[in-house]
Amino acid sequence: MEENKEHGNNANEKYKFFKDKKNVLIIILSLLLLICIGSNVNSTKETISYDVTNNNNLIEEKDKIIQENQRTIETLKNDKNLLQREKQELENQKRTLEEEKTTLNTKVEELNEKLATKTQSQNSSSKQSTSTTNNNTNTTKSNNSTKDTNSSIVYITNTGKKYHRSGCSYLKKSKIETTLSKAQSQGYTPCSRCY
Repeated sequence: MEENKEHGNNANEKYKFFKDKKNVLIIILSLLLLICIGSNVNSTKETISYDVTNNNNLIEEKDKIIQENQRTIETLKNDKNLLQREKQELENQKRTLEEEKTTLNTKVEELNEKLATKTQSQNSSSKQSTSTTNNNTNTTKSNNSTKDTNSSIVYITNTGKKYHRSGCSYLKKSKIETTLSKAQSQGYTPCSRCY
């Protein structure tokens, strides 16, 4: 019996703990708290998993963009190298052309000097021979001038007021054949380049 009493006392003490409303409320709240924490942990795990997946996708996209940018950079580097080679070739061509220009200018100067020397020597020799031949030609000119005036062929243009010889450079656009006397009667005067 004593054992039953002790057993009853122990059971009463156990139930006594549960009879106190505060203790029951604490137990219920503790269970609810555990349930909430468990669901929050699962929710947090899902959120973290979702975030990791999204981050992995973003990383893959950024890696693709980086690769595209690297390809673009390589293409631009190749284009730059090509343009630098072309620039170098053009600079070489420019140098070659400048050297040729200098050479040609030197030749032109030499030819101008030779021409000036020849012209001076011809002028001095022609002055001497001209004085002796002038007397002879004056008489022949007066005889031939009437013949030349009437029968000499000259050329006029559509636009000018000068008459020209056959090879004159002013006759490039138009070349009309006439006699010297007709050209003079129409008011044409001799071209300063070819007469």
